[in-house]
Amino acid sequence: MSVETQLAVLGVCAYFLGSIPVGVLAARAKGIDLTQVGSGNVGATNVNRALGKQWGIAVFLLDMLKGLVPTLSARYLVTTDVGSVQPQAVWILIGILAVFGHTKSIFLRFKGGKGISTSLGVCLGAAPLVAAAAFAFFVLVLATTRYMSVASMFAVASSIIFALLIPGQSQQIIPLFALLTVAVIVLHRNNIGRLRAGTEPKFAFVSKKI
Repeated sequence: MSVETQLAVLGVCAYFLGSIPVGVLAARAKGIDLTQVGSGNVGATNVNRALGKQWGIAVFLLDMLKGLVPTLSARYLVTTDVGSVQPQAVWILIGILAVFGHTKSIFLRFKGGKGISTSLGVCLGAAPLVAAAAFAFFVLVLATTRYMSVASMFAVASSIIFALLIPGQSQQIIPLFALLTVAVIVLHRNNIGRLRAGTEPKFAFVSKKI
């Protein structure tokens, strides 16, 4: 089987792995319809609001793994250029399919989360130094503003800058990070509207337990 065929199979698997609605399943186990609680989003932030911090952290980590596992699999499979595409860009392309699955899940009628945790997993697998820098920036912005949406958008956008500044990164990953940034901003359009209206809820560092 050629590398291209293996990548095609891995890409399909990445999409289906990304599509698994971890937050929805966690809430359902507690008898809660996550889409009817809080913001209605299926990601870790809304799980944190609905089920408590421990569940929010668990869903965050599992959603991150959805991006990390296929990216690391691609990293193991691809060590040289595939045509004109450098390995690091190939790894991220496979990971982006997992992000797409998370945001447009086949199990949720092509609806889903906003892809932040899964994108972090992709970045961690393909460019760990960039991921560490972007996550540190995320924590800083969240601690300063207490807006999860703002921290998320700024952190994803910062990956472009860190990829340019940190040595050893393929320049082919820059447009891929730019693509993720645009997608994240579009997915946060309702949050942006609430921010402009002053109705966006701030992140609670201490949440209820269920």
